[in-house]
Amino acid sequence: KDDAIVVAITRDGGVFLGQNKVAVSELGAQVRDKLADKPGKTIYVRADARAQFRAVEDAIDAVRTAGVDDVGLLTQKRESADAGGE
Repeated sequence: KDDAIVVAITRDGGVFLGQNKVAVSELGAQVRDKLADKPGKTIYVRADARAQFRAVEDAIDAVRTAGVDDVGLLTQKRESADAGGE
């Protein structure tokens, strides 16, 4: 959705809220500000497959402490190495 709020974690541990890079320590406050007029909205978390689990966990914790009850995880279908068929 165009109005979806997405938190992305890159393989090097960078955290983005939408297109803006944020520190994990500031993530909760920024999510709270974005949700001020949209109570009950789901926040989606997308992480690079190579991201450390701890970085993902920290981001989810920050979102949850902002008062978000609904956290969705986004996945991407892995491209097959032999996409040409069998």
